[in-house]
Amino acid sequence: MSKVEKASSISSSYQFEIPHPLKWDSEHPILYTYRTTLSVNGKVEEVTERKIGFRQIEVRGNPVFVNNNPVKLRGVCHHDIMPLQGRSVTAEQCVEDIKIFARGNVNYLRTSHYPPTEELVQACDSWACSRKWRRRFAGQKED
Repeated sequence: MSKVEKASSISSSYQFEIPHPLKWDSEHPILYTYRTTLSVNGKVEEVTERKIGFRQIEVRGNPVFVNNNPVKLRGVCHHDIMPLQGRSVTAEQCVEDIKIFARGNVNYLRTSHYPPTEELVQACDSWACSRKWRRRFAGQKED
């Protein structure tokens, strides 16, 4: 790997094959953890972990298919807001929202006008909730 000067960047890409992964579905949201480690001169500087699932989402006419299985979407619109806190929502509250939706048989979430938190994204993956991020900015037409 080449030397990186201060205030500059370098990118790398890696590919590897996973022969027979267990796939994510609405009944079994199987997730894998991948970890990247940045080391400089043998000293670990940063470790990042992410959860990922293997899924292919298709729309064939009206039905939606996840990994070739039909899924009936039961959805809600989500706004990050709490009665006493306003829009200052904690990570724990985001996760609790998704758990409540899952117990209510909701499997599809559409966010409001602002990007979701990383905790909300991870909770959706963990609790088998598909999602659509609605990103609308000033001057942009409705999606």
